[in-house]
Amino acid sequence: SPPAPSPLPATPASMSGPPALPPPPSLPPPSPPMPPALPPQSPGPCACDDILLTGLDEYQNYNNVYDGMYNRTADNTTADHYVYQGRLGMYLYYVEDSQMWNVGSVVGATGL
Repeated sequence: SPPAPSPLPATPASMSGPPALPPPPSLPPPSPPMPPALPPQSPGPCACDDILLTGLDEYQNYNNVYDGMYNRTADNTTADHYVYQGRLGMYLYYVEDSQMWNVGSVVGATGL
């Protein structure tokens, strides 16, 4: 009778399967942290004749008290910041000490 076929030689484990992939490239270093946010600043002088104010009524939960068109008056709070008057006797004016624009019924009083 013919001789039995000999078994195939065993393959070492390192030789089985697809070839090994090279290691992935190293990741770039992380980005530096963002600088801290700057405090809000006044937009500076405004020589506008009219300013449209929106969103304050909704924020304060009022109905048409603050929002609307404000018209420049002849008055100013500083040499380069005019006073603006809106309907219902409200004023939009700049306060130098806080460097913020306020809205109120009296110019210079604490407003919004």
